[in-house]
Parts: sequence; C-alpha cells; structure tokens
Amino acid sequence: MLTVYSHNLMMSDLKTILDRFFGIATQVCNEILTFQPDVVITLMHSGWIPLYAGMELWQRTQQTPFPPIVGVNLGREKLKRFNELENRPGVANCFIGALESDDVVAFFLAWLYDQTHWQEDLRACIQEKVGDATAPRILIIDELIHEGSTWLLTLGLLNLIYPKAEIQFYSANVEWKHLFFDAWIEAQHPELLETDLIPPKEAPWPTGSAREAGIRTVVGTEDVDAESLDWQTIQSPSANMELLSKYLPVETWMELPRFVEQAVSTEIVARTGEYIPNLDVAKDQRPRLQPGMLIMREIYHHGPITSHQIINYLGWSPAKTRYQLDRQVGRGNLIVKQEGRLNRYALSPQTEPGYWHNHPLIDTYWALPGKLMAGELPGYGFDEDKARLLPRLRWLLDVGVTYFIDLSHHLSDRSETYENTLLELAFEHKKAIKYVAIPTPIRQLPRSKTIKSILELIDQALEAGHTLYIHDFYRGTTETILGCYFVQQGMSGSEALMELDRVRRGSLDDWRRAPAHERARSLVRKWSRPMHLQN
Repeated sequence: MLTVYSHNLMMSDLKTILDRFFGIATQVCNEILTFQPDVVITLMHSGWIPLYAGMELWQRTQQTPFPPIVGVNLGREKLKRFNELENRPGVANCFIGALESDDVVAFFLAWLYDQTHWQEDLRACIQEKVGDATAPRILIIDELIHEGSTWLLTLGLLNLIYPKAEIQFYSANVEWKHLFFDAWIEAQHPELLETDLIPPKEAPWPTGSAREAGIRTVVGTEDVDAESLDWQTIQSPSANMELLSKYLPVETWMELPRFVEQAVSTEIVARTGEYIPNLDVAKDQRPRLQPGMLIMREIYHHGPITSHQIINYLGWSPAKTRYQLDRQVGRGNLIVKQEGRLNRYALSPQTEPGYWHNHPLIDTYWALPGKLMAGELPGYGFDEDKARLLPRLRWLLDVGVTYFIDLSHHLSDRSETYENTLLELAFEHKKAIKYVAIPTPIRQLPRSKTIKSILELIDQALEAGHTLYIHDFYRGTTETILGCYFVQQGMSGSEALMELDRVRRGSLDDWRRAPAHERARSLVRKWSRPMHLQN
C-alpha cells in the first residue's frame, strides 16, 4: 500500500529526489510560459516522469491547456548501426557526443541525412499535433544530458525536418530511476533489501542484471524495437520480467510505474502553493547544434560547397555565412579551394582519421633560415605537461634557439608558462637564453601598437645575433606578426602572404592558409612599409 511509503519517505533518498522533481516541475512550467511551444517532445523512456511532473503542476496552476505532447523513442539503441560503420571517425568504439570533436559530430549529423525512415516517422508524429507548420516552436524534455549522444540525435533529426524551427532543449539533469526503485523496494517489499536487487551503496551493477531490469521497469515503457521511434507500455512477457519474476510475481512488478507517478503527483499536489512563475529562464548552456557542425555536415553530405550553397542549405544570411565560414577556416576545419573566381569550402586534412597521429615532436618552420623560427606552443609549466614540454624545449635549444618570444594569451598565472622550465634547462646545458612574454588576445587581432613593439623586438634580437623562436597559442597571431614583418622588410602585403605560404611548406598544417582569418590577412595587406622602402 502507498500509505506504507509515506512513512518510509524520511528513511530514504526519495525525499530528496521528490524535492528535486518539484523543482523540475516548476522549470518545465516556466519553460512553457516563456517559450510558448507549439509542441512538447519528450524522449522516451526516461524523459516521461520529468514531463509528468510538469503536467501535474501545470494543470493545477494554469488556465490554458498543456501544449500538445509527442513521445518518441530516441535513445542510444539508435546508434548501433552508426557505431558499426567501417569508416566511422571518433575516439571510442562507440559514438559519445560529449567526447567527439566538431568534425566527428558533423559526420554523425550527415549520417542522419540518410536515416529517412526516422525523419518521416518523427515528422508524422509532429504534424499530427501542429499540422503543416514549417517552423514550429518545439520544446524537448529529457532526463539527463550525459554522453551527449541522444540530444545530438534528436536535434540533428529535427534540424533536417524543420530547419527553420525554433527549438529549445530542456534537461532535468537528474538520475532518478534507481532512487525510485530502491524506495519502492524499501517501502513495499523490504524482504528484498538483502538480495542482489539492492547492492551496497555506490557499488556498480552488471549489465543484464535483475537490478538493471527493475530500474528499466520504473519508467513504465519500453522499446517496440531498436529501429522504431515507437514505444509501448511494459509488456509482461519480456526478458526483463523473466529476470524479475524470480523475486516477485510479474503483476507486482507492473505496479512499480504507478508507484512512481503517484509519489510525484502527491508531492506536486502538496506543494502547488509554493509555485511562483519565473519567466527569466536562462538558455545560455542549452545544448544546440553549433554552426560549424552544420557547415561540416553539409560538406560531408554534398562535398565541397560554395557560400551561396551554405546560404541555401542552412537558410543563413550572407553576413552570418561569411563569418562562420571564416571562423571554421581559422580553426583549421575547412580549407578554401579556388576555382577561378569561385571559392569552394572543403574539409581540411585535420578532419581525416589519423591526422594527429602524424604530429612531429614540435611543428615548426623557419621564417628566416637559421635566424627566425615560428611554430606551435611548446607546452605549459604544469608538472603533468613536463613529459611533452621537456623534449620539445631540448629540441629547440639543440637547433640553436636562444631567444623565445611567447605571444600566448594564458599569462594571467605566471606558473602556466614554460619560462622556469626553459631557464632551468638552459642552465643545465650552459646556454644563455632569453624569454619574453607578450600576451596577445586569443583569436583576436593584436593592436597596431602591439604589432610594432613585437617587430621592434624581433629586429633588436636579430641585430644582437640571437636565433628566435616565436609562437602564440593558436598560431594566428604569430602568422600575422610574420606577415607584417615581411612587409617591413620591403614586400607588399600580397607578397608577404605568399612568402608565408612558401616558408611554411613542409610543416604539419601547410595546407592551411596563413593567417587563416580574413581580417588578419587584410591587416597584413594594409600594413605600411617603412618610409625608406616606399616608392
């Protein structure tokens, strides 16, 4: 009887989780009041109870009906075929969105292009609620964003179906099923507390165990099959029930989902008077498909494309398209292929599997042979980074570098730099070394005054007979400085950019234009030569 449960509430973690569910209910209601969705999609199975809590509070506090609901079965089981692809990129043997780079996520999103049966099923479910609307407002409710795969699957499909839709994703950020399962055992069937259904706290339970089957039963629904978006209420003849029937009759286990709903409903009813609507809903941390992912998705699917095609495919403005393309080129995800007066954007070599396995000890090139070397950040001063940092610094010292110009932005904490490690190493090798740090903003153009001071420093160091190594964090600033340096030596801006391409040949990323961002290239083109070199 549920009356027994009320006495056990204070003896379990259930009180905490029910308090959390009242908070979830208020958040769901606030989301709907703020966003005014045309339809609410809940991801079955774990998203059902967070939605149920919101519905219970809504019907007791609002005059208008709760928005139409679509329940869809979009879980990790849908990724099985993707994980079995022979050419699938990624860092693990299964797709885990939170661990993947943007290009790997884009490959997954492009794969969804071909999953037309899911697109058609999901479109039919939504059309049943919103009709033929081409840009519905869609609120998605789920239990938890953990690995990042389910939300990418959902948003990826919705973006293909409704590219103009406004979509918000709400995650309850709570793992609740095992707590309700344990509370039900404690309240209704304490004789099972000493069985393997209730392991020691924090102890993991094996996949396929009876405990796992019981926790799956908590939600009250199950898959129809792995490929279908449909779901069904839990069926008595099933593998889960076969495992659980060794402990209690199947009919008893079938009461568990109702226990959960009644516990949540009781909590909401008791606390309805506490609800105060709050329309200031923060959306900054919501999961969303990043523009770079969408651009690369289109390239994976269509091949190299022009900016006009991006505008057509994604519905962006020309200004947004130019900005995002330049940003992805700057990050090294895209390269520009010129076909006459037409630019096509293609995926860069760094998106290819195994690219980073070919990384040299440290990627460098001579801007002035034997005098001025440029390249990547050698490393950090943290103890855990020393295994990478020390051999890189030794190599730089061995090739004759005596003067380091560090343009990295990360100098708010001096311990982050490699200066002390460098000076200790130089002392061991009995070499006189200079280290100068000029922090420059990340992915931003340095001020003209800063550029001039760096150029003066380079001239002074070279005149003193030093061999220089110059770097920043993302290389863009270094390349901008070198371009301006070449102009200072008498080249035109366009000649300086061509010289940069020439001196970088043979480096790991010589395929990338340098500097990558158009604003930086424009700065080099416009940089003024000294008066005595001007015609």
